[in-house]
This record gives sequence, C-alpha cells and structure tokens, in this order.
Amino acid sequence: LWTSHLEVPFILTPHGGYHPLVLAGAAAVRKRLWLIMHDRRMLARAAVVQALSAAEAECIRGLQPLARTVVLEAPLSHELATRQPYTAAGPLVFLGRLDIEHKGLDLLVEALACVDARQLARGVLLVGPDVNGSRERLQRRIEGLGLRSHVRILPPVTGAAKAELLRNASGFLHTSRREGLPLAVLEAMHAGLPVLVSEGTNLGQYVRQNGAGVSVAGRTPQDIAEGLGRFLAASDRTRSEWGAAGAGAVEARFNWSGLGARYSSLYKKAIGTD
Repeated sequence: LWTSHLEVPFILTPHGGYHPLVLAGAAAVRKRLWLIMHDRRMLARAAVVQALSAAEAECIRGLQPLARTVVLEAPLSHELATRQPYTAAGPLVFLGRLDIEHKGLDLLVEALACVDARQLARGVLLVGPDVNGSRERLQRRIEGLGLRSHVRILPPVTGAAKAELLRNASGFLHTSRREGLPLAVLEAMHAGLPVLVSEGTNLGQYVRQNGAGVSVAGRTPQDIAEGLGRFLAASDRTRSEWGAAGAGAVEARFNWSGLGARYSSLYKKAIGTD
C-alpha cells in the first residue's frame, strides 16, 4: 500500500482478492471501506494491474475503471512430472485446501450423493490441508450422506507423492465458488487427466474450448451432479482424449519459456526500460 504513495512505478497482482464473494465475505463492511479509502487509489496508480484471467480483469475494472489491467496467467513449475498414459481405473481426485465454502466442497459432496453409487465404484479422494475445521465438517457430511464407502479425505501431498496421486487418478474435480487461477487444475490437466470444473475456477471456458472435460455452473449440487453424470458416463476412450487435449493445451499456454518472456516484457514496460 505504501508504494502507491511514492512516485515510483509498481505492478499489482490481486490473485482473486477483488472477487465479489471475497468482498462480500467476512468483515465485508470493513473491506468496502478500505477499498474506498485506499485500494481504488492504489489500483489507479499502478503501472499495471496483472489479472490472472479475463473474468478477474473485469472485476478489477468494475471497481476502478482507470486500472490498467493486463491478463497474464501464472506459469506452471518446470519441475512437473511428464505426462503419463491415462489410468481409467483410478479414483476421482480433488487436490487443494479443504476450505468448504471457498472450494465448493459442500456442493461437490452433495452432488456426489446424487450420482448413481455404481459410478463411484472407483472412489473419490479429497486431498489437502485442513482449513478452519473443514475436514471434520466434511467427514460428518460424507457420513450423513451415506458416502463413507466412496469418498475419502486424505492429508496433503507434495512432490513425488502428488505426482503419483495424479498419475493414478482417472479424473480431477474442482468446484470452487471463486478462484484467481487454480494451479491444481492446470497441474492435473498437464498430467493428462480429464477435468470437471466450475465456472468459479475461471477455467470453465478454457476447458470447453480445448475439449479437456466438463464445465458446470457450480452454483448448486444439482448442476454439479448433472455434469458429474456426463463426466462419469463418458467412455474411457473419451476421457483419455479429454486428458490428452487438456495436457497439450496447458503445455502450449502455461509453459515457463513462453510466459517467462511475457513477464519480462511486462515488467520492463512498467518501469520504462522497454
């Protein structure tokens, strides 16, 4: 914040911080006051406001029309494992923070309860760190919906263990209510997994355009369940083709070499050396 009061160029990257659901969440009045008193000036003063998606750029311009927004995605780590052959027999996986409201895990679990149990025979894994007691709340909800034999909650994994988890999965589920740009989805696509995503991930259009899986509105358990039905009813061959298409799209768009050059150009222009 103090940078915006100095006569020096700076770049601001909100990472989804101005999403309407964020501003309407806890301490909403305080956030709105802070936005009026400080953030709108900061957005206008920034040499560039880097948005991770077109949807985020639109949110930012809605708050401050003078903001000089540029859409520039975050690159994937160059250390990611290479794509593996599709594993049709593995479980479905969610990988991320176990934050029920943010990640839409309440909607996902209720949607799973609407799906024919025979379609969940491969199992569903919810993998990640607990946030504000979400793990216990999720477990109670899973048991209450009769999903205990189909849905398991596992602790977070990193490095080789994460690569192994993705390698053995048959699909990736991400039904967030809001995101900047969820790298977990891109990592799953890079691993060759077909994905089911909500529009709140900001990747729904990307998945549709590249034929990488199924996108849903993600507002209710019912619309997620309908998408899950389509996802699970697809043949193994179709899901393999979705995975391959997604992997190719991610490799082309989110690689370090291409995005690194764009980051370098953006920063040079911001400080006036290009």
